[in-house]
Amino acid sequence: MELCLGTVQFGMQYGVASAGRPGYDEVERMLRYAADHGITAIDTASAYGEAENFVGRFLKRSDRKKLEVITKIRPGALYNVQPDKYYNALKQNVKNSLANLNTDYLDVCLFHNAEYAENEAALEALAGLKHEKLIRKTGISIYTPSEFAAASGSPHVDVIQIPYNLLDTRLDGPLKRTDKEIHARSIFLQGLLLMAADDLPKELWDAKPYLQRIDSYCEYYGLTRMQVLVNFVKIQPKINKIVFGVDNIDQLKQVAEAFQDTAGDPPKLHDTLRELADEFTITDERIIMPNLWRVEYK
Repeated sequence: MELCLGTVQFGMQYGVASAGRPGYDEVERMLRYAADHGITAIDTASAYGEAENFVGRFLKRSDRKKLEVITKIRPGALYNVQPDKYYNALKQNVKNSLANLNTDYLDVCLFHNAEYAENEAALEALAGLKHEKLIRKTGISIYTPSEFAAASGSPHVDVIQIPYNLLDTRLDGPLKRTDKEIHARSIFLQGLLLMAADDLPKELWDAKPYLQRIDSYCEYYGLTRMQVLVNFVKIQPKINKIVFGVDNIDQLKQVAEAFQDTAGDPPKLHDTLRELADEFTITDERIIMPNLWRVEYK
């Protein structure tokens, strides 16, 4: 398992606890720090504002072969496109991303829209770009167990990006039955899991008891929230990459340190983290699915 630096914050205001978009100088510092500390995978998307361009400026002055670049097809790229035209539409989309990123190939290209999980023609068209060596692996970013099942069953999917965190373990069962490469995102639940319980916006007050329980766990074991959240995802054996986003280099350092720190006796930590997650049987999707939040971001 390895860390993968997400870049959504580089291009847009994102998350309930966002400190604001960083400028390019700060982005370059983060990307350089990540690369110098073994975080060589970068996750971006054409929908993330200037993020692809920022990454491209960095790639232009870096050793491309040492970095793994992951991006996503623009949402809506296939709207009103007939299936026999999918390939050309996707090829143009990929070429646009390649130009933004200053590279001639993508290590991974994903559909940003989970709706394509059940569209075999679209998945096959994207996978076809591997033959032109524009892409090395293809896949999709999903949200729900049903979307995961569809993507996992497709021969045209190499990688599935999933939401996974201490409150959202809906995919634990399905993960046991797949051989796909898995990238876990939303490990901080768009910043909610790093917020002080009393600072939650009123629309998310229902999450307060969960944060308070996490804090009591941290206090008992002498851990930080960052250690708990990162290490919980780290113990899921089916996850290959942890995709995380940060606003500044200090946050990046905290994540990197938490990932390297086993925080005591690993077997004991693993058991207690699993027990903690098992306490959270959350059925309210308004908490675990940020697309359902009705919160005005800062």
